Amino acid sequence: MRGTLQALAIGSAASILVGCQTGRVAYELDVRNNAAQPIDARLVRGTEAPGRALSVVRIGPADRGRMLITRIPKAWHVALEVDAQGNLGYPARMPLEPGRTAVNVQQDRDASRARLLLSKVQRGQGE
Repeated sequence: MRGTLQALAIGSAASILVGCQTGRVAYELDVRNNAAQPIDARLVRGTEAPGRALSVVRIGPADRGRMLITRIPKAWHVALEVDAQGNLGYPARMPLEPGRTAVNVQQDRDASRARLLLSKVQRGQGE
């Protein structure tokens, strides 16, 4: 009887842990800074700017940064937000799907106050 109760307790604990993980996703980002200045890349929650930052990384010119967040509820909307010092407008923003994404960051012109542009890297192109 005691062994049966222990087995039930262990089984219940395992099912609670598994239940806590269902409906959760991960986001993995490879951000490539092709701009002439350092950028701040943020994974944010929310569909409107400014979103709540889930992860932040500063990336130098001609460098790459990796971002990974796990166990995010499926119902959340997650986006990449990129900004640079001196930007006069809003940060560049791209909605994301769960999983792995590579993004190139470029400037509209070769000037420190130029608008930042984000583009997804297609699979097989420099990954």
